[in-house]
Amino acid sequence: VQTMIKKVIKRILVRIHLLVIPLGIIFLSCQPPTPIILTTGQDSYFRYEFVDVYISGGERLKDIDFRVLVIKNDSLVITIGDKKEIKMKYNSETDQWKGRWPVPWYASPGEYTLKLSLLESENLPIDTTFLIKRREPQKIQAGLCVVNWENMRPLRGLRLRCPDGELGGWKKIFDWLEWMGADALWFIAGQTSAYTTEICSLFPWNADNLEMIDDIAREAKRRGIKSGAWVSCYYIFGPKRYNPDYKFGWDYRRSLGTSVPTDAISILDERRLADIIEFTKKLYEIEELSYIGLDYIPDDYGAIELVDEFVSEMNVQLPDEWNKFSLLERKNWLGRIVKRPRNREIPLIDQWNWWRAHRISSIIRKISDGAEIKRPLWAFILSWERGWQHGQDPIMFQDAGVDINAVMLYQANCAQFNSLLRQWSRYIDRDDVNIVAGNQVDWFWHQNSLDPPGPLKFYTRLIRGINEMHQDGMVRGLFINDLSRAFWGIKGPYSTKEWVIASGASFSRLREQYRKIPIKTRIILPDSVLLGEMFKSEVVVENIGKGELRDLDISLLLPEDGIISVGEPKKRVEYLLPGETKRLIFKVQGNKIEQERDSRWMVASRVVSSKPNFSFGYVKVVPLNQEEI
Repeated sequence: VQTMIKKVIKRILVRIHLLVIPLGIIFLSCQPPTPIILTTGQDSYFRYEFVDVYISGGERLKDIDFRVLVIKNDSLVITIGDKKEIKMKYNSETDQWKGRWPVPWYASPGEYTLKLSLLESENLPIDTTFLIKRREPQKIQAGLCVVNWENMRPLRGLRLRCPDGELGGWKKIFDWLEWMGADALWFIAGQTSAYTTEICSLFPWNADNLEMIDDIAREAKRRGIKSGAWVSCYYIFGPKRYNPDYKFGWDYRRSLGTSVPTDAISILDERRLADIIEFTKKLYEIEELSYIGLDYIPDDYGAIELVDEFVSEMNVQLPDEWNKFSLLERKNWLGRIVKRPRNREIPLIDQWNWWRAHRISSIIRKISDGAEIKRPLWAFILSWERGWQHGQDPIMFQDAGVDINAVMLYQANCAQFNSLLRQWSRYIDRDDVNIVAGNQVDWFWHQNSLDPPGPLKFYTRLIRGINEMHQDGMVRGLFINDLSRAFWGIKGPYSTKEWVIASGASFSRLREQYRKIPIKTRIILPDSVLLGEMFKSEVVVENIGKGELRDLDISLLLPEDGIISVGEPKKRVEYLLPGETKRLIFKVQGNKIEQERDSRWMVASRVVSSKPNFSFGYVKVVPLNQEEI
C-alpha cells in the first residue's frame, strides 16, 4: 500500500512540475520589460561643461539605434559643430548607453529637455530635463581704470622720473598712477623665465621681484590705489633653458608641413597646474591685494598635442585610416585643418575651439578652487573671434570662476580692429560678463602711425572699446598695457608723457560717461599752424555733477618742445555751478619742424577734481616756405 501511495504522489508531482513550467513561462512573458530610463549625470550644468546623457534598460537595448535630441522652448537646440543630436554609445560593462552634449556657445540659462527617439519619425514618450546655469561674477566698480606693469626687471634698483621730472625708485610708479588717475595697478608676479639662470624644478618662478610683492601691495594701499597680481600660467620666457620636468605643447607649422614642440607648457601637465595653484595660494595670502589674475591660459601656440582627447570627447568625424596613423600623423592631420584660415567655418574648427575653451575653463575652476580665491579673479583674454580662436570664451571663463574678462584689444591693424569690435558687439551684452577692455602702449601695433599720431590712435581705440564692444552699453572698465612700455617700449617718436596723457584721457572719457567725476573737459585746437605762429588753445570745462565746484586748477600740458607756451600755462576757475560751462584760452606757439613725427605736436590739459581729467589733441606745425623743412 505504501509503495502504491508513493507512486501516486510521484506521478502527481511530475504532472504539477510539467504544468508549472509553461505557466511560469507564460507568466514571465506577460511581465513588462525593464523600463527605458533617460537620465543626465547632474541636474544642472555650467556653460563650459559637457552634459552627460545615459540610457538604461537592460541588455536588450544594445542593438537599438537611439537618437537623443535637446529641446528648449519647443525648438531643437543645435550644438557645437552643427550637431543636431547626441550620439549614444553602448557600454557592455555598465549595460548603459552614454553620450556627451557640449553646451553651445552663449547658451541661455534655463531648463532644457532631452527627448528620446528611435527613428526620424518615431518619438518615444520618454524625456527628462536638466538646467543650464550661469555663475554670477563678483561685482566690480563701473568705470574701473587699471594700469598694468608687465616687466620683470628688478624693482629694487629701478630708477624712474616721475611726472614732474624728479628721479626716484620704484615708488615713482605710483606717482604716475596718481597723476593719470588710475584706480588700480595690476602687476606681474609669477613668471617662469630663464634670462640669466636655468629654471629651478623645485621653484619654477622668476625670483627677481618676489620679495617686492608685499611692498607693492602695501604701497598701493597707502596711496589709496587697489592692486592686483597675476600669474603667467603656461608660457616660458627667455632663452631655451627649459624645466625638463614639464611637458611642452605642440603646434603645426605650415611652413614646415609638420608639428613641432613650442615654448609653451602643455595644459596636460598636471605638475604645472599644481605649481600655478601653489603660487596663486601665496598671492591670495597677501591681504592688501584686491585682485588675482591669470595670463597665458592657454598659450597661443596650438595645443595640438591634445588631439587624441579631443577626437574622443567631441565625436569628431575621422578619416578611414585614422587607426593606422602615428601620433605625429594625428597631430599633423588636426594641425593642417585648424591652421588654415579659409577653414574657419567648418564644424571641426568649432569643435576644436569649444573643446579647448572647455579644457581651459576646467583648469580655471581648479585654480580658483585649489587656491580658494574669494576676491575678484581676472583673466587676460585674446580678442580674435571673441577669444574662440585661442581656446578662450568669456562666458565659459566666467562660469568657471573669472570675475573680470580683461580683453586685449591690441596687435591688430585697422581692418582687424574694426572686425573684432563687430564680433564682440554681436556676441555679448553688457550684463552678461564684466568686460575691462585694454590697449597696449606700442607704436608698432598702431601701424607706426603718424597721421593720426600713435598716442591719438591708441586713445581712439580705447574710446571705441568703451562704446562698441556691447550693443547695449559701455564696458565696465579699461586697462592700459603697460606703464613700463611707456618708458622702455616701442614708443616711436613720441614721449613717455604723450602715451601717459593719452591713457589718462581715455580714463577721463570713461569716467565722464559713467558720471564718476563731476567735470567734463575737451580741448579745441586748430589742425595746423605756421611755424612761429601764435594760436589759441581753448579748454572747455563743464560741471556735470550735482554740486558747485570751486578752485579748479587747469594746467596746459606741452610734453614736447614743438609747441611752446606764450603766457601763463595754468589758470584757475574759482567756481562752476552745476550744468555750467567755462572756456579758458591759452596762448601757444608752433616752435619746431620735425619730419620724424610729421611735425604733429601734442597740446593737452589737465584738471583736478576728485580725479584728474585730461583732454588732448595734436597740432601740425607747417613751414612758412620750403627752405624751413
